[in-house]
Amino acid sequence: MKESSTPNPQIIKDKQIKLLGCVFFGNPFHEAKEWSYENEIGNLWIRFMNLTKQYKEYLEKISSRSTLGYELHLEPADYSKTNHYYVMVGIEIGEIEEEPLEFFTKSLPRTDYIEFTTQMSDKNEQGAYVYQTWMPHKKISQRYPYILQKYDSNRYRGLEDPSSEIDWLIPIQRNTQRGEKSE
Repeated sequence: MKESSTPNPQIIKDKQIKLLGCVFFGNPFHEAKEWSYENEIGNLWIRFMNLTKQYKEYLEKISSRSTLGYELHLEPADYSKTNHYYVMVGIEIGEIEEEPLEFFTKSLPRTDYIEFTTQMSDKNEQGAYVYQTWMPHKKISQRYPYILQKYDSNRYRGLEDPSSEIDWLIPIQRNTQRGEKSE
């Protein structure tokens, strides 16, 4: 991997994330390939964006950052057998009492994360580097069976733009050997 495209993950300590958005469960690629607007994830974003227009004032009150959208991929225990998983797209929020019926909320566990940025042009190569090289070298593993993609409207310009950037958050834990102290 060329040096300029090597991601530089940062560790984020003790973060709690709460999302509000729309949910899909199943195989999102049964009718269209990955990274396509025609697959179920693309359809989910379209549904969410249409609802954001309807609930604009409400969302402006509860959103923690208006320029960010999140995509959560959560693998249930039977994922390896079914290839079905949860996808949620939405925004980060603070505490709320209730949400419109079309939305769902998800409070993710308080944990440490690694965060890194990829460009559309080499997202798969950069992600593989983080999982296969960087994490083992740092004695880190994934703590929970989910990942988050964070889309900043100032840096993400669509699937077709190879310079579009996506931030990734992976919940992590330190791998310690017997007798070692964790940091």
